[in-house]
Amino acid sequence: MLSSSSLPNGNYAGTRVGLRDAVVCDRISDLLRRAELALDGDPASTRHYVISALALLDGTINAPSAPRDEAEARSHTASGLARWQQSRIESFVAANIHQQIAIKDLAALVRLSPSYLCKVFKVTFGVSPHSYIMMKRVSRAKSAMVSTRAALSDIALDCGFSDQAHLCRVFRQAVGEAPHRWRQANQTDLG
Repeated sequence: MLSSSSLPNGNYAGTRVGLRDAVVCDRISDLLRRAELALDGDPASTRHYVISALALLDGTINAPSAPRDEAEARSHTASGLARWQQSRIESFVAANIHQQIAIKDLAALVRLSPSYLCKVFKVTFGVSPHSYIMMKRVSRAKSAMVSTRAALSDIALDCGFSDQAHLCRVFRQAVGEAPHRWRQANQTDLG
């Protein structure tokens, strides 16, 4: 973790810094990660981390220090999936992306209850299982759109979407552009 005391000269209070500055981005990311970990168990710490991140976004690098370390905040929530569980889920989703994937199937795969899986999944991957699966489907659809001339309806079904409309809705939400427009802008000549 980076703190203002670990920076050269250590005194950056009130200094305006661009948001792209790596130190500021790292610190904001760290504060938001801590806030997420403390969310369920410690509202006071969550509030502190969010206020600190907002102070950094406002342009001051010397935000207040954390009231407790990350390990203590983490003790109030789930610690995440083991590496073998993460790997097993990633492989299962990749192999079964073309069909419906139920939370109960993922939970059984890694020997957890569905509710606990949802909690530790978000800690590990940063998103819910459903969002993760949708992101993987959109990624697979993007690959298919640039490498084949298949119809969007066929790509939708091959990627596990219920139909073309479902693909279009999720794709537009994730990418910010309709699939056919994205395809036109990104597809190389397939000869």
